[in-house]
Amino acid sequence: MHSIFLRKIPLLLSTALTVCIFTFFLIHTAPGDRLDSYLGQEGAPPAERDLIRQQLGLDEGVVTQFFCYMGRLSSGDLGSIPGKGNVASILFRRFLATARLALAAIVLSVIVGLTAGLASGWYANTRFDRVVQLIMIFCVSTPIFWFGLVMLAIFAWALNLFPAAGSDGPAYLVLPALTLGLRPAALIARVARANTIDTKGETFVLAAKARGISLPVLLFKHILKVVSIPVVTIVGMDFASLLSGAVITETVFSYQGLGLFAIEAISNRWYDAVMAVALVWAGIFILANFVVDLSYAVLDPRTRGGQSA
Repeated sequence: MHSIFLRKIPLLLSTALTVCIFTFFLIHTAPGDRLDSYLGQEGAPPAERDLIRQQLGLDEGVVTQFFCYMGRLSSGDLGSIPGKGNVASILFRRFLATARLALAAIVLSVIVGLTAGLASGWYANTRFDRVVQLIMIFCVSTPIFWFGLVMLAIFAWALNLFPAAGSDGPAYLVLPALTLGLRPAALIARVARANTIDTKGETFVLAAKARGISLPVLLFKHILKVVSIPVVTIVGMDFASLLSGAVITETVFSYQGLGLFAIEAISNRWYDAVMAVALVWAGIFILANFVVDLSYAVLDPRTRGGQSA
């Protein structure tokens, strides 16, 4: 287990630094003047613009600005948004909102995906299996924005069961979580189905059936142990992708999360906010990969030897 930490930490740090460098220089090549985001629509006389530019350090070269930014970042200063306040506080609120949405979506996807996949694999090549596979194909291939609009049209506008926009309570999570969670649920179901088909003929499963163990116990206690290893990868990476944006879903439902904040930051050229969001996304993906590696070592002891070699 210690070898995983020793091997991964340099890679994690170098990845974070690469993201920092790439994002900083990329956003500084975008057209427009960063000073406009500070001055607003009113603008300022040329002399005043030059003074403000000097105070903000925008008159320096891009490389110098990068090292100044890294200096501020090392002290925990993520910068500020003109007229909005500190980036760190805004980012924290938006991150919590997206974390709630991602957690709800992934819990939904795991429950639905594992249940459908185990049942479909056990009853493979039956009518039930074909129906489940058809639904899985639909969920995987349907664009998220279209699925979200359909959810809005049916459950928010036609039936008026859930609010159409916002993020102020549990009711606001339902439609975005469904929109976000059904695609990973379909992927989990497909992996669970394939592994269930491969596993149900194994000796330990046949022995459990011979002892009269009920089907739910057989599926969720015995077969699930084998199915869980590939599913962990899907859950880990999907949770990372859900946390690090859900940009389309949050835009469709006007959900005040990290993804919508990224759109606002890019549209308004809030450079500090764009950098902060990019760093958070990179950190999430790095951490997710790390957790998946650790999960392999816990779920499958055979992988520990290879990792420590």
